[in-house]
Amino acid sequence: MKNLLKKVMILVLLLSATGTWAQKIDQRLTKLAEQLAKSRGTGEKPADLEALRKQIVVNMNEDGTINSLSAIAILKEGAECPTEQLEQMGIKVRFVLGDMVALVIPTDKLMALEDIDAFSHVRADKKGHVMNEKARKETGVEQVNTAEAAAAQSLPKAYTGAGVV
Repeated sequence: MKNLLKKVMILVLLLSATGTWAQKIDQRLTKLAEQLAKSRGTGEKPADLEALRKQIVVNMNEDGTINSLSAIAILKEGAECPTEQLEQMGIKVRFVLGDMVALVIPTDKLMALEDIDAFSHVRADKKGHVMNEKARKETGVEQVNTAEAAAAQSLPKAYTGAGVV
């Protein structure tokens, strides 16, 4: 048993060291890039394009093809965003927040992110679907829209939206 465990640990270390264990780019993005590359040659749209569009933020061309997509890149500890390098590649930096960099990436530039040393990994920018009940809690509206809540916040009245023109 110890021998088997030792072999598994060695395999994990080898795979990690060679980069085979984990890729820098999210598998959904890699899969999308592969499908788009194939579709460019045939002119056909990827089979599960609609399913991907429901999960990943994408920008479409007029003909229904994907022009670019949104992704979040995570900077390695101590690294700074290589904004100039990215912009020279045609990748737009939307914003940097801590170690996260929001990007708009042309589909043909996606795999080039593998070569950016400053990033530890890149994941798809997922579409959020906040339901009203959860949205009310996240925005804090529950703290001001009833008389009791307003009083607890030392507000002069409840802010319900009534009378707003």
